[in-house]
Amino acid sequence: MTACTLRTVRLTLGASALLLLVIGQLAAQNISRSHLHSHPTLPEPERLARHNLVVQWQSQLPTFNMKDAIHDIHVLGTSPRHDKEQLLVQLKSGTVALIDAESGKQLWLARPDFAYEVVWPATWNQYTIFCQAKNTLFAFDRDTGRLQFKQLVPDVQCAPLTASDIHMFLSDERGYLKAYELPPFDRSGIRFKALAELKERDRRRQELLKPAAAKTDTDKKDMPTENDPAAPKEPEPKEKEIAKANPAKSDRQRDEANAPVSRANSSDARYMDLNDEPNMVPVWSAGIGQSISFKPLQSENHLFVALNLLPENLAFGSSLANNLTAVQGGAFTLDKTERQGKLQDSSIAPVPNEPFLVSRGRFVTGPVRFQNIAYVADDIGTVTAWGIEANSMAWKANVGGPVNRPLMITESEVFVTGERVGLWRLERATGEPTWNIPRGKDTIGYISEGARVLAVGPRVVYATDLANRLLLLDRQTGLRLGLLDTSAWVVPVMNNQTDRLYLAANDGSLVCLRDRDMKTPFKHLPDDRKLEIKSKNLKQLVEELKLKYGRNLTISKRAFQSIGMEIPYEKEFPPTNDMAGIEISGQVRQILRKIGCRIEVVGGQEFILPTRTTPVEAPVPEEKQPAK
Repeated sequence: MTACTLRTVRLTLGASALLLLVIGQLAAQNISRSHLHSHPTLPEPERLARHNLVVQWQSQLPTFNMKDAIHDIHVLGTSPRHDKEQLLVQLKSGTVALIDAESGKQLWLARPDFAYEVVWPATWNQYTIFCQAKNTLFAFDRDTGRLQFKQLVPDVQCAPLTASDIHMFLSDERGYLKAYELPPFDRSGIRFKALAELKERDRRRQELLKPAAAKTDTDKKDMPTENDPAAPKEPEPKEKEIAKANPAKSDRQRDEANAPVSRANSSDARYMDLNDEPNMVPVWSAGIGQSISFKPLQSENHLFVALNLLPENLAFGSSLANNLTAVQGGAFTLDKTERQGKLQDSSIAPVPNEPFLVSRGRFVTGPVRFQNIAYVADDIGTVTAWGIEANSMAWKANVGGPVNRPLMITESEVFVTGERVGLWRLERATGEPTWNIPRGKDTIGYISEGARVLAVGPRVVYATDLANRLLLLDRQTGLRLGLLDTSAWVVPVMNNQTDRLYLAANDGSLVCLRDRDMKTPFKHLPDDRKLEIKSKNLKQLVEELKLKYGRNLTISKRAFQSIGMEIPYEKEFPPTNDMAGIEISGQVRQILRKIGCRIEVVGGQEFILPTRTTPVEAPVPEEKQPAK
């Protein structure tokens, strides 16, 4: 072998080793396929029909070159102001698009001032869509796409934004979680919040003033006609009974909503900068001790913050566990300082509530919320359900391997996927596996080739395998029903609102597929839809609040015994028809009040106590009169 040939062999072997090293590093970093640029085509109708699928709609986003692609995409559920699901898409160029999720119609398109400077995924509330480009926060009206305000972000943010209807929560790299109050008006002086509340009030009034339903033909037959002498005649109104038309009264709420924005008004001036532009107002700043890597979740009244502990954060870490070397991740809850859509006293910054969630593994993917329960998984396979309002653990399970992909939560199950663990389906109330899939002589509780769940229908689970092909699985048994090649649709769209299946690619292609038999969407119970108490008695109420909403209510038997009152376990609740628009806590208080009970918090624990504080007087026995 000559020297030249030997040198060529060595170079080839070195290049091969370097290529294998790079591939190994990319695999270790879990680089997803979503960064690839592809030009997919729709599967043939015959192939879709074989899997009982049809195309609902197809759309194209304005990506003009190979540099542009989809940065993030979200399925927005319904809200008090929106009765249909929507798709929110943010491109790498900064373009933000809002699309009707059922028809594919583009509702509006907006572009920030800075192109290709997107920092974090977009967030939203029922009024506004927020996105950050470079060091500037942009707020767009959710209905029209009009720019409401823009503001410089003072510090470098280390986690995605979180927004409620009142607050914007920002996490900086210095270890502070800050709350800002959102302005109630936009750059053009429109008080969009007040106008939305006015519109909702007028809608409710119209519903109350609707005439009664028209009588049916059978009812009209039984009624006497006008010429029937037996028909009752209405008395003619007297002159003094005729009411005169009163002048229109002033509507204070309408006047306040339509009032012009002025710096002379102190309530407006606090939201204005030197150029009379609306800005967010700092409310409080809570010291965490280290930077936060994941987006804080919000429930009814609290925030849920998950983080991987740093060695220098000894003060916070010592509160989590005695052995710091065994604890890698932790989480805590924090008061939002807002109740029922109104700002509460925020003169003192909230502090993390104890007890804390403790994890011996590191969090690779962020937590997910359903109603008032947060679900978080670590790299040793532990999945924990934590009640945000109750600040206690609902259950804990282990799937036997690192979970590095987002969880999918529906009203009845938790889908868990990760590296070398496959796809698991856990019962949302208990965390127990629900699938028993035969493999040889044994059964396993997971789909080994499952990689990510995209949508869940009433009978079928739509997931992807390791090659990004579409897996159709039976929802109850986990058995495979079909396989469809969708590897060119590289951008995953997780839909936990309905059964619609969305496919996306970085060239801007969007497709919605649906079950051929489901012409209307099969809707899951989403986070931001109206929640209702379904229990009929006190015993069912305590169990429902624990399983569905993560609240642990303890019935104080001693308090009931002290006043001689029996605990109304089986007493049925009276009908409640006035619960529209009331949060869960308000519903519970009203229901308990009607059966003579109340809630009192003692040492961070919620107790059900009797409303009465004095003993119940026993009835005086009647004296029997002697028989005559």
